[in-house]
Amino acid sequence: MSTDPTSRLRINAGQPWELHFGRGSGWHGLNTLSLDHSGYLQLQCHGVGTREPEASAHMTAAVQLSQADVANVLRALEETRVLELERAYHADVHDGTQWILWVRQGDREKSVYFDNHFPDSVVEFAGRLDAIVASGSGAGLEWRPTPKGARTTEGDLWESIKR
Repeated sequence: MSTDPTSRLRINAGQPWELHFGRGSGWHGLNTLSLDHSGYLQLQCHGVGTREPEASAHMTAAVQLSQADVANVLRALEETRVLELERAYHADVHDGTQWILWVRQGDREKSVYFDNHFPDSVVEFAGRLDAIVASGSGAGLEWRPTPKGARTTEGDLWESIKR
């Protein structure tokens, strides 16, 4: 896979692609969003539907977004220019919040790690993505326990920043 951190990944909307976005921490885990070119959206979260935020319950929900929503996600990627960001952003803070954005198409990928430092472009992208998911999924999200042994996106996200 091509992982040149200085190159800009350009997404060809006519070819298969996937986007993964994790937000949380290395300590408590990342809540992840995965979307592909077809509009298949999967969310994985820790502690959804539990009374305690530290609960270890891992939950999954999936929904099909419209092609208009998929086009809006691609537009948000382009307009916020998040695929032009550097490889990593760090603040001089111990503990806190980490985000990972990982986009792949064919043999090319772009992964960006944010450790308590979030440039305006990724904050804007996250807000736009959340709004698209909220409007596109409507009441269609049904959270279920992630089956034991099921592959989660979180590990793949952490691996993406090591390449």
